[in-house]
Amino acid sequence: MRTEDTAPALPKSFLRPCLLLLLREQPAHGYELLERLRPLGFAGDDPGGLYRTLRALERDGLVHSAWEPSQSGPNRRIY
Repeated sequence: MRTEDTAPALPKSFLRPCLLLLLREQPAHGYELLERLRPLGFAGDDPGGLYRTLRALERDGLVHSAWEPSQSGPNRRIY
């Protein structure tokens, strides 16, 4: 059942282009990308899928990442 504030589910095939678009707008870490994908319909029930896709994008040379120190908690990988 959908409520007015939820978007329809994002097909998995759209994850890759959506990530590229969001990263073109600004660099981000995985959790931030999950939050930015929610309004587009990515449920976030498989965060591992997001990280696998990010690693594949990096392996394919489409994005790069670097470790960034965090003010609270462990360092974060920024894409």
